Amino acid sequence: MGGGIEVCRGCSLCCRHLTTQIDAPEDREGFENIRWFLLHKGVKVFIDDEGDWYLEFKTTCNALTEEGLCGIYETRPDICRRYETVDCEKHGDYWEELFEKPEDLEAYLKREGIVI
Repeated sequence: MGGGIEVCRGCSLCCRHLTTQIDAPEDREGFENIRWFLLHKGVKVFIDDEGDWYLEFKTTCNALTEEGLCGIYETRPDICRRYETVDCEKHGDYWEELFEKPEDLEAYLKREGIVI
């Protein structure tokens, strides 16, 4: 949670999803993989403000307590330590383009003139 523990207290949004960077799709197979991801519940794909693509799973961290606090705060993973509150979705969109369903991807392809 970075240096903003007081800002974060009781929020825990960052502990309720897992995000990993993926390769930007470059061909039909890549876009079909994105489409396949989006057919699953609790999965989103987004492009951040630097143009990087990410896969997001809605899932709660096992270390999150019922009070919404980190149960392993002193030994939490480095990725949690590096997380900056400015990246928090509570403070606005963390993406430039968000895909929540296959139709979102199809609209993006059409809007961008990408033919697969």
